[in-house]
Amino acid sequence: MFRDLKIGTKIVGGFLLVVLVPSLVAAYLSFINAQNALKQAAIVKLETVAGLKEDKFETFFDELRKDLMVAQDYFNVKTNLPIVNQFYRNKASSEYIAAEAMLNSQLKTFQEVKGFEDIMLVNPKGIVVYAIDEGHRRERIGNILPNHSDDDFADEVEREIHINNIFFAEEDGKLEMMGVAPIHDFKGEFTGFVVFEFDVGEIYEIILDTSGLGKSGETLVGRKEGGYALFLNPLRHDKDSALKRKATFGEENAIPIQEAVQGRSGSGITVDYRGEEVIAAWQYIPSLNWGMVAKIDTKEAFAPAVDLRNQTFLITALSFLIILLLSHYLSRSISGPLVALRNITLEVKQGDLTKRAQVKSNDEVGQLAGSFNEMADKLEEAYRGLEEKVSTRTKELMVSNRRLQGIAQNLTIARTGLEKAVAEKGEFLNIAAHELRTPLQPIIGYADRLLHSEHLTSEQKEKIFIVLKSADRLLRLVQDILDINKMETGVMKFASEEVSVARLIKDVHESFKPSVEDKKLQFILDVPSHLGKVRGDLQRLMQVFVNLVGNAVKFTEEGSITIRAKEEKDTVTVAVVDTGVGIDQKYIPKMFTKFFQIEHYLKREHEGTGLGLAICKEIVKAHKGEISVESVLGKGSTFKVVLPKLTNGEKKPSD
Repeated sequence: MFRDLKIGTKIVGGFLLVVLVPSLVAAYLSFINAQNALKQAAIVKLETVAGLKEDKFETFFDELRKDLMVAQDYFNVKTNLPIVNQFYRNKASSEYIAAEAMLNSQLKTFQEVKGFEDIMLVNPKGIVVYAIDEGHRRERIGNILPNHSDDDFADEVEREIHINNIFFAEEDGKLEMMGVAPIHDFKGEFTGFVVFEFDVGEIYEIILDTSGLGKSGETLVGRKEGGYALFLNPLRHDKDSALKRKATFGEENAIPIQEAVQGRSGSGITVDYRGEEVIAAWQYIPSLNWGMVAKIDTKEAFAPAVDLRNQTFLITALSFLIILLLSHYLSRSISGPLVALRNITLEVKQGDLTKRAQVKSNDEVGQLAGSFNEMADKLEEAYRGLEEKVSTRTKELMVSNRRLQGIAQNLTIARTGLEKAVAEKGEFLNIAAHELRTPLQPIIGYADRLLHSEHLTSEQKEKIFIVLKSADRLLRLVQDILDINKMETGVMKFASEEVSVARLIKDVHESFKPSVEDKKLQFILDVPSHLGKVRGDLQRLMQVFVNLVGNAVKFTEEGSITIRAKEEKDTVTVAVVDTGVGIDQKYIPKMFTKFFQIEHYLKREHEGTGLGLAICKEIVKAHKGEISVESVLGKGSTFKVVLPKLTNGEKKPSD
């Protein structure tokens, strides 16, 4: 295609390629490098933001734990918790009122200073027995602590001070958290819990702070709930997500939070809860059992790289126009004289050998025109002598043509005779097979009945068995001869179906197990379960492997027989390996020849038609495969069959 272009086009194209290709490659590499740098910078920033927020969380909750430790050691709490626990069912009792007043005198001040929603006391069974908040006092005293169940409290004694997860407080109509610490009396006996209930506003201030995260970035937290991640805070793009939005493990979106709540940390380009591509850093916070994600949209993060790419493409486009104009001017100054020379050449080509080119300069183009004129002079002189030679050679070719026509006629007659002989051979084989099979079928039938008769002696049955065996062998020979003839002449029809080579080999292995075990041989099957399929005729392929394994059994007296298969890029290879008598190297080239039997050289200890391997070769050849043999005399043989593998896009061939 390039050779057919005009020289001016080649010059222009060459200039453009020299300038544009490096520019485009440089622009692409710059964009990729800038994008990678921005990605790494964004990840570092996100990891830093996440780390700072985790530190703020830890500081906040460490302070809360310290406050809980102070409260659990209050003399007032240790003294009055057993009393309010005893009389909480009758809050109007003098004992409860006195204990409540003492607790209020200290805990209300503590609540106001720390800004807690409420401070409650809970008995060992999880029942609220004291609350500062008046609404909680009416609704909660005598009931299980909110966001808890009866089963929670046996473990909480062991867990010491801990922070509960975010929950929705229905009485208050907002999201809250609780800090819980066990209380022990002056003898060290466990008497209940002190609970700080607080609004999550300060926590959300830390989470929702988008400083350094641009217009699309945000941080979010979640926790693992069964088979999904539960979002714990309002999101930048979903204000009502807290305790409502979920991300089921394994779904395509919200991948960072799925990873984080399952205890894994990482960073990279991924997909957020909206299905948008983002750069994210995620980590697990063990102390809270939370997963935290800091992310920013890739569109925003890579915006500088996109701007750089667009500017580079604009500069490249301007360069393209400038180079296009310059190369066009240069090509015209070079190609003009060449076009004139080409026109003279066309006139000479059409038969006008008197035309000559004008030489106007001494540069390369002028030298080319002079050389052309010299060539035209010699061409005109040679043409005169050529006409005489053509006349002489024409006469000689006419004589040769008549001779070749005679040879072609003889070849046609010979080919017709050969085709007729092949057809007559096939017809003869079919007739002979029919005439042989017709008497053989009753012979086999009657011999089989006599063999099972109770009126014959053992010696008579032995002779009948020889007759039956010989008739069966003759019948197989007839069938083999017919099969090999059909294959060689292309008459044989093969089915076209998907064949599982693994299943086929396993079936052959199962069918030969008894005969192999009778000879006390190892029978090894080495076939991977994921072996590919082939397209072909299942029964004919079965015939190939039955023949190969049958030969291995016949010629192996000790050791093992192995059927091994493997899958390669475009093929499936099956090998039958035995430790039998082996084959002399001089007989290897004859192994797939019709009627050749290695037993002939080993005093024919085993029966056979001598057509089995020849039929195998034709079957494998019809499947566009190859069959081969490797052997060492006295050590064993390996027969390999290589078949083309069925590809995913392959269609069933038409019949």
